Amino acid sequence: MAGYIFNLDSEESLSDIIEKGVYSTKLNVPKNGIWNIPIEGTFADYLSMKKGDNVYFFLNRKVYGIGELINIGSDCKYLNFPEADFPSLVDYNSIRKELLLDNGVESLNNRFICTFKPSPDFFSNGIDMDDVLSSNQKVFGC
Repeated sequence: MAGYIFNLDSEESLSDIIEKGVYSTKLNVPKNGIWNIPIEGTFADYLSMKKGDNVYFFLNRKVYGIGELINIGSDCKYLNFPEADFPSLVDYNSIRKELLLDNGVESLNNRFICTFKPSPDFFSNGIDMDDVLSSNQKVFGC
């Protein structure tokens, strides 16, 4: 079983993601039309995700609980719209009906999505990462 740590940008996005049970990394389309190596790594992470893998949400040095990837339909991860893995600009209105996760025009930067449930739960007050790492030093190699 794998685990994925997602770094979030705000408490608002944390609440929204946990409420929907859907996460998507924001990826800007490259000006040169070629995904860079870190983005390719992100794609590889999504492609390797499978049901039962753990997800952790990280914001301001705190972890906000544990989730577990779940299949919706046949898988736990999908392209957010057709050809979302191509490094090209698309028009929001032309793909709006095909979006799996629609957050308005910003959805164009949500190329992959993954679906999850709490396992066991998410917290409104996060746990400091130092406390997490020191909780079981043998496991984390501290």
